[in-house]
Amino acid sequence: MEAICGKITKTFEQCGIEARTDKYLGSEKFCAASENSDYDLVFLDIDMPGTDGISLAKKLREQKAPPTIVFVSSREEKVFDSFVVTPFRFVRKGRFNTEITEAVYAYIRERLDNDKAVTFRINKNSSIVNIRLNDIVYIESFKNNQYIHIAEEREPVGLSMTMDELEENFKNYDIIRVHKSYLVNMRYIRRIDKEEVLTTTGDRLLISRRKAQEVKKSFLKFLNRKGKEA
Repeated sequence: MEAICGKITKTFEQCGIEARTDKYLGSEKFCAASENSDYDLVFLDIDMPGTDGISLAKKLREQKAPPTIVFVSSREEKVFDSFVVTPFRFVRKGRFNTEITEAVYAYIRERLDNDKAVTFRINKNSSIVNIRLNDIVYIESFKNNQYIHIAEEREPVGLSMTMDELEENFKNYDIIRVHKSYLVNMRYIRRIDKEEVLTTTGDRLLISRRKAQEVKKSFLKFLNRKGKEA
């Protein structure tokens, strides 16, 4: 634990970032302390006293603003089991020094990417709205109107652009057309079924049969790229 925290802190320092790290021997102590702390990034082992790491991660995912989760474990056979909670990284203890550094670097880049935004002209009074790309969950076409659904926002934003225009604008980002009525941000996809896409926000969106294979391939490439980013 000391080695993990020391390496994490040092890596952030090398990037010019001061990070505070807390250590907990077991899930119960962490849960008790985290009620009053909003952690940005949580490193979890899988084998822990009390609740195991994957079960604890499920509880964290239920929070309104869940932290980013990285597993640090020697249980490499559990890597696929961990996908249910969509961890940011799975760091193998056998390659700890290399992979923990890669995980921290990737996390920092991810936070920087969160600041990227796009500007839209909305329907009402031709107003302009600025929205962070990573906050876009999906865009919906309904009765000839387009609406952008934003994470943690109850009401969507109406747009004065067509779906074809939006698809063209987002072609260089991780936002993909899954149906004539939907564009989805792949970072919010939890599962792709035969007839629908399930998002991490609980929305179920139709997927076009002719686009199903293309969407699945694009999503697998997205996951593979995210897994290899250093």
